[in-house]
Amino acid sequence: MKRHLVIVVIAVLAGLGACSPQEPEVVHMIADYPPYDLAGLYGEAALVVEGRVVSTASTLLLPQPPEGDTPEENPLLGLSDDEIKQALSSDNGVPATEVRFEVTVVHHGDATPGDIVTFNQTGGRVDSTLYVDDAVPLVVSGSDYLLFLGQTGDRLNILGGSAGLYEPSGAGTFTAVNPDHAPIAQLSVDDLSRALD
Repeated sequence: MKRHLVIVVIAVLAGLGACSPQEPEVVHMIADYPPYDLAGLYGEAALVVEGRVVSTASTLLLPQPPEGDTPEENPLLGLSDDEIKQALSSDNGVPATEVRFEVTVVHHGDATPGDIVTFNQTGGRVDSTLYVDDAVPLVVSGSDYLLFLGQTGDRLNILGGSAGLYEPSGAGTFTAVNPDHAPIAQLSVDDLSRALD
């Protein structure tokens, strides 16, 4: 009898060790971002800024209520109030990371050095699950970036998922964080000045 009890305790302890809180379950997501060429990236950017990530926090992106008088403009048209409430609930949210970013240099848009802008990236932690979009590397708190930020409603986001995400690479140049999704692998401050004039 003692022997069986010892085996059960060892099995339970081994099982608890396998449930380490440091190793979350990872779920891979796929988002469909529009492709950008360099002119499109510059043209659609509400802000083109350099700066540093101050903090990140997990969040859920909830659907925004669509507006319009046709089903194409407003897919919720004709639904009851309860059905609309359900469609816009957190059950339909997309795991995301809210990023607070301190602006140090403004190349384009309505911002000034020292401003804190907030934007969202697809992917992040929800409870004990880490949601990862392989095409969108999450920014790192304390790191510097050059961002091309678009605006949808009151939300800012990096254009093309990661197409508008660059890291400083020295001597006034920037390298795409994800070159497979960026319109150009490397660009300079001079490239920015010419394109934004």
